[in-house]
Amino acid sequence: MEEKENVCIRVPKIYDWINRHVHLSIIGFSLCENPPAGDDQYNVAIGDLCELFHHREGIDCFLSDSYGEPISLEELSDMITIRRHSTVAVTLPNGETVHLEKVSATVTGFITLEIEDDCGCVLSSNPTPFTTTQRLLLCAPHGTRIIPVISSFQCDPVVICDHAIQQIQIDLDFCLDVTSEATVRIELEANECAPRKDTKPVPLCKEYIPQCSCLLLHENTN
Repeated sequence: MEEKENVCIRVPKIYDWINRHVHLSIIGFSLCENPPAGDDQYNVAIGDLCELFHHREGIDCFLSDSYGEPISLEELSDMITIRRHSTVAVTLPNGETVHLEKVSATVTGFITLEIEDDCGCVLSSNPTPFTTTQRLLLCAPHGTRIIPVISSFQCDPVVICDHAIQQIQIDLDFCLDVTSEATVRIELEANECAPRKDTKPVPLCKEYIPQCSCLLLHENTN
């Protein structure tokens, strides 16, 4: 029977976790063509949007920085601003009262549009900023840290073109995960660790060439 011992380890503990679907609608008007380096970009007037899109095959959008360069969800998550506020008492459905902390998460970024016609010519927009502040109630005792993560993101541009309104509406949807975490010490029973036998790798080459032992034996007797 293997001997066991009590060990103490440090692990991150999640005290609370909120997963929220966030929807935003922003308006983008300004479009510019991708020019060679050094050339000035030009803007398309709002009244010309319908004429512009009349000859375009598709429109797409992506998450970018303020210069129009694509960024990852990890980079967007790193830019989220967290603010901790007062603690409030909340009554749970079972009648129990708990104290939760008011937390606000401000997400700020940019969206860039890309439009391609049937000739392969690409137009890109000036980066369009967006921002939203989400307020949450978290179990976040003293000593915990609030960690926000954007786990998924998608954008959907829609061209609105009629006599009264000519604009590009960009619908944004993303998943905001916010956890309150702290590093804690826990004690648990575990087996003692012992070294194992070394595992030898399988040789790639044979150590010697197979020989005809009967022939060699016959030659040696002559």
